Amino acid sequence: MAIKVFIAGDVVPRDRTIPLFKSKQTEELFGSILPVINESDIRVVNLEAPIINGAPTPIKKSGPILHTTKETVEVLKDAGFDVVTLANNHFRDQGEQGIRDTIKALKNNGLYFVGGGENVVQAGHILYRSVSDRQIAFINACEHEFSIATEGRGGSNALELVKVYRSITEARKQADYVVVIIHGGLEMYQLPTLRMKETYRFFVDAGADAVVNHHQHCFSGYEVYKGKPIFYGLGNFCFDWEGRRNSIWNQGYAITLTFSEKVEHEIHPYVQCDECPAVCLQDNGHYKTSIKKLNEIIADDRKLEERFSKYALEKKRDFLYTISPFDNRYVAALNRRGILGSLYPNRKLYAVKNLIWCESHRDTLMEILKQETN
Repeated sequence: MAIKVFIAGDVVPRDRTIPLFKSKQTEELFGSILPVINESDIRVVNLEAPIINGAPTPIKKSGPILHTTKETVEVLKDAGFDVVTLANNHFRDQGEQGIRDTIKALKNNGLYFVGGGENVVQAGHILYRSVSDRQIAFINACEHEFSIATEGRGGSNALELVKVYRSITEARKQADYVVVIIHGGLEMYQLPTLRMKETYRFFVDAGADAVVNHHQHCFSGYEVYKGKPIFYGLGNFCFDWEGRRNSIWNQGYAITLTFSEKVEHEIHPYVQCDECPAVCLQDNGHYKTSIKKLNEIIADDRKLEERFSKYALEKKRDFLYTISPFDNRYVAALNRRGILGSLYPNRKLYAVKNLIWCESHRDTLMEILKQETN
């Protein structure tokens, strides 16, 4: 018997969609894609905004701090989702209270979750789901940002190679199929890095039957490696943002994985929160040309590295300013205009490179930063 698993990307109520989630307008938000969601045996979505039941309790971090309310979970259940991934860079945005409220809301609505918990052990648990006489294991992890769980605090399961490898090995012993879902990559960049490609292929070598990635807020391509699909970016599933409309922010696709003697896949393209605050399913040929071009680059390591080098060059000024000691709006404005030139002499850049590139130096630097930003 074939088993179907539907997987979608990031959900964050924002701007026009906040009142729709609050009033539980499931049909208005997801109407056109609801039949596709409910054709599958298991339906998975990434909740990127923690639930709060009262006043926000934001943590100290860089970047946006998100939250939503329990009605969002109720809408996801009403849409047909039964599994929620929590390994992402925003799960801990509201601290311990947000983590507890999120888990409570999911449990109250009978939804399974994976990739997050009240400590590192809970966050790393493998989710097993049975369909007929077959069992599917789900492993969920995210790249290191501010949401990572530890022994003493809640958060998300970290993308650590040894840890994920052990989880895949354990799941392989108990399940018929293993699905690894990762939250990572570069925002608004439609390709994986060579590191991502090597890592996700390694997960297949270790025993994963499919690897799915989200986080970049835009869709990427995919490949079939040793008969197993690897999707490098689904894009936002429902994430309205006024300043990002009419862009790749609004373009994405969900997937259906079909497990039988082999693993097959189907892509479901959509436009989300663009002209209207909803997920609008498109015909199967939508994005076909774009995805084909992305796949061709992904298949060629030289082209993939060339594109990444170009991306890094475009981001150089912003990244170097971020690690500079200067932090005021006047210097930032001069930097954006390219007036300052390089903020670092070459000898300083070599020292920074050594701190980050060398594993032992990086371990030390991270410990110092952890102490200073505790």
